[in-house]
Amino acid sequence: MKKRIILLFLCIVFVISALTSCGAAVPYIGENGNWWVDGEDTGVSATGPKGEKGEKGEKGDTGDTGASGAVGERGEDGKDGEDGKSAYEIYCEKYGYEKSEKEWLIEINNALSRIDTEDIYALASRATVILEGIDKSGEKFSTGSGFIISEDGVIATAHHVIEKAYAIRVTMPSGETLEVKNVIGFDKARDIALLRVETDTPLSYLTLETDGIIPGEETYSFGIPLGFLDGSFSSGVVSSHLRDQKIGEDSDETYKIVQFTAPISSGNSGGPLLNSKGHVIGIVTSTYTYGEDLNLATFIEELQNIDTSYERSVADFYKDTVYYQIRFGDEKHNESENNGSVDTADETKNGYTVYGTSGTGDVDLYTFKVSGGEDISLTLAWLSSSTMNVDIAGEDLVALDLQWKAVSYSGYIVSYATVTLSPGTYYLQVRGGSFFQTEYGLFTYWKTVTEKDAFAYDFEETDFLPY
Repeated sequence: MKKRIILLFLCIVFVISALTSCGAAVPYIGENGNWWVDGEDTGVSATGPKGEKGEKGEKGDTGDTGASGAVGERGEDGKDGEDGKSAYEIYCEKYGYEKSEKEWLIEINNALSRIDTEDIYALASRATVILEGIDKSGEKFSTGSGFIISEDGVIATAHHVIEKAYAIRVTMPSGETLEVKNVIGFDKARDIALLRVETDTPLSYLTLETDGIIPGEETYSFGIPLGFLDGSFSSGVVSSHLRDQKIGEDSDETYKIVQFTAPISSGNSGGPLLNSKGHVIGIVTSTYTYGEDLNLATFIEELQNIDTSYERSVADFYKDTVYYQIRFGDEKHNESENNGSVDTADETKNGYTVYGTSGTGDVDLYTFKVSGGEDISLTLAWLSSSTMNVDIAGEDLVALDLQWKAVSYSGYIVSYATVTLSPGTYYLQVRGGSFFQTEYGLFTYWKTVTEKDAFAYDFEETDFLPY
């Protein structure tokens, strides 16, 4: 039996050596624990068969009759032979290996399936894309990476790369520029998004790892660091076992992240993290700027938790996910003088930004009507380089009490407030606080109290000026 095991092992070594030397496919361990080559099961166990049980010992002979005539005791039955040890058990004993059998098999599989670094680079370069987020004004506001995971044009990336995008532009590995057709699915907490581009020909794509990770194994990152160094490739190792990350502060649900040392920068987000087989083990998401190579990627198996039934256009994705849809300055209109009385008040509409001038003694009036049977939430904002007063009143012309907030940018003041109004007709009064005529922009946006917000403007963070 021992001879058969040795011969079997030598045969496996010979086959591996022959296949490797002639450039054929390298064997790998399948889910059933056998060696596989070119997608076919060889039927040979990767762990080796256990030894057969030993035969029972023979019973002892009856003892000779002693001088006293007593009969000697009968010998004991032979014991069963011990089970043979698996290859994993032998390896653990011989080398002091303490990891699990699953981890041991992954390491063997990785070693046998390892490909040259140059080949990993080639795989990544044929399937990694550049993603650009485009805002409603047609301007690029973000650049990141993504990678193709199917020949029909499905791209995986980090959610934050495309967050708040009104359109998404893709530069393919060929250099061709395309528009993302649909967002297939996304998960903001896990920082994953799946996109689709239209293609007439099958695309090169990356294989997703299904065997897990091992701390210390080699990793490779590919992407566009800093948003312009496209085709950048770096190497490192997996720094630890998979870490659990909370979905949210108020949730006990977690997802898995990979910590790794392959250097990355902004722009690498959404790109692939690969192992020594050229398989994707994670989607690059973030780095700790106050540490050295403390980088994170969402574990690739988290893709299984993404609902891919969403499948909507990028514009619809924008409307569904961005806090607001309408921006200050999107709908530009100029005031019509003389508009200083109720009878001559300019009409403004939902989402309008009206540009005018006002100074001491110059009063501008605007009116709008809220119809329907539900209260609305009104966002009112104005921007000017000088002090102004803006009031809102109903048909009774009694001014409402507004709690204004103000921020300043490069000499401009932006004041804004939100108030709940019932259906009816309303008037806005603008009065300049300076002797000189001062330019201003007056914005109004409203929605019903149960309607999703559609106003894309963060007064506290934006550097956008509508002049």
